[in-house]
Amino acid sequence: MARLQSQGQTRTLHGITWNDDLAWMESMDSDKWKHCVKEEQARWATATKNLDTTVLESELHEEPVFAFTADTIQVAAGNTLSYEWRWSPDSKGNEASDLYSAGDYVWAVHDISSGSEDYAISCYKRNSDNVLWSHKGVGPFVAIVGGRCYCLEAKKTLVYYRLVSWNCLRGDDRRVHYEEDDYRYNLEIRRTHSENAAFLLRQSGSKQDLFEIRKGAVVLLEGISLDSSRFITAGPGEYLCWSKTLGSWSASSAIGLQLPSFEKEVPEKLDTMRGLCITRWKGCRTFWSIKKRSAPKVLWKGYGSITIDPWTGTYVRIIQPGCATVWWNLFDPVPVAAHIPVKYAISKDGTEVPFLIVRGSAAHSAASRASSNLLVVGYGAYGIPTSMSTSRWEPLLKRGFTVVIGLWRGGGDHTPEWEDEGRLQGRVKVLEDAECVVREATKAVGCSPADTILYGRSAGGLWVGGLSAKYPNGQLFGTAYMEVPYLDVLRTVTNRSLPLTDIETDEFGLPAIRLSDFASVLQWSPMENLPAGGTPGITQIVRTGINDSEVLAYESMKWVTRCRGGKSNRILLAIEDGQGHFVNGSTSSRQRAQDLALLLSRGPEALPNKNRIY
Repeated sequence: MARLQSQGQTRTLHGITWNDDLAWMESMDSDKWKHCVKEEQARWATATKNLDTTVLESELHEEPVFAFTADTIQVAAGNTLSYEWRWSPDSKGNEASDLYSAGDYVWAVHDISSGSEDYAISCYKRNSDNVLWSHKGVGPFVAIVGGRCYCLEAKKTLVYYRLVSWNCLRGDDRRVHYEEDDYRYNLEIRRTHSENAAFLLRQSGSKQDLFEIRKGAVVLLEGISLDSSRFITAGPGEYLCWSKTLGSWSASSAIGLQLPSFEKEVPEKLDTMRGLCITRWKGCRTFWSIKKRSAPKVLWKGYGSITIDPWTGTYVRIIQPGCATVWWNLFDPVPVAAHIPVKYAISKDGTEVPFLIVRGSAAHSAASRASSNLLVVGYGAYGIPTSMSTSRWEPLLKRGFTVVIGLWRGGGDHTPEWEDEGRLQGRVKVLEDAECVVREATKAVGCSPADTILYGRSAGGLWVGGLSAKYPNGQLFGTAYMEVPYLDVLRTVTNRSLPLTDIETDEFGLPAIRLSDFASVLQWSPMENLPAGGTPGITQIVRTGINDSEVLAYESMKWVTRCRGGKSNRILLAIEDGQGHFVNGSTSSRQRAQDLALLLSRGPEALPNKNRIY
């Protein structure tokens, strides 16, 4: 094993020593750090003080839609692990990361910190102002099986290693059912439609293993995997399995319904209770009706994301780029899919990379800009499907922008192999995929690099930051917009005290142990490839939160400091107190409106006129 030596600013790894004169920021508790934060906040306040974003904020604000039904409560769904629930239309809404409802009781997991993802599980009873019981230090999942409330306990922030349960009504009689002793693996609970079973997923990057939680027992269904594998779960004993060894999908014997062929379709969701299945292929989703004695029937097909009511309701949410969200009741006629143009760019290794084109209407107001303005968005990590929602970009679309959604490798838009090709050394391919899409998109839209904006969030910061480092003078694009971006990879993945370093070894590697990972990170890490002079040709808007526990705020601070190269007029950092990796509600609308106003004004170096309304 390679020795890692760390003395202040210097680290030595595999016989290579490198210096980081900004390493002092990583503690985020010195007077010098606090001074930098105040400076950035003052710079941001100055740049935005004359912005009247009233119109933009109104265009971004969306009331929650309580269309889902969890037994006897109403639920509005946000993004992943983001819900709001209420007892009745006239009662107050409550936020939750996950929840379960039965009769007059609700078990909800909620963040008890200011965005740092520190969760507690609480039991509520209808017509009672008091929480019946609550436990802290859990993960963002809950399941009720056999009268017991199951949760995962946190070993440290974001690391969930122990499956426990309590009596679901009293919150006592704690029992430990499973404990993970391999530091590389994290646990996840997946519910079924039955109170008799749930699933426990053990995963490390592309590797997954499946257990079933039954009354008082945890049963191994698929053995410990040493290779890439995936699971789509449904009811008790019902699941689909894919492994790299077999290279195909198989169904458990408990599934008694006829399934679509998975040769040219990849399963994404299986609901055996309602007889529904969702598949994908190169970003296109197909919604199927499945039964016992008849062939699967296509209900809907198009580019978008589909969410079936996770509980007992009959509504399905369909989000398509450039369109209003469709809430489809399964008893109503099937909605028509929108026509969304798709094109392909050719990556460096010859791979076809799909991207969607969403065009805006140039006529809006005197503030409209020419339709040659382009925004390219993408993600490409963890096998997570790329967001198909363009609701936050609606103000830009109304003002004539074209939004391009890139579906490159690493993301969950195609096959498991597509996901795995963007992991570890494959991160270079993600960067190459993104670059070819940006180039092809600018040709398709007919715009210049100066009128091209790139957006990435969290791990999406890797491709935006990577292209910023590669084309610092604006040769490929003129503006970078990033939220809570992952940028300082080499320092992060060689610091095992950070929450995600160990459990992401199969996603980004562990250079402190593997020389091949060390060499790989040096190829694609944005911070390691940033020129000494920074990015003088790129306007940047970077947003982060002090309480972010997934991508710590110091990464953004170090990045903007390096990118400025001694000049600060083209780069702004919004570093928010009391916020973490996720921001919701009205706070999100206000902040995004500010960001969009700056983008419309072409960044901080060309601030808008006082009191201009966007």
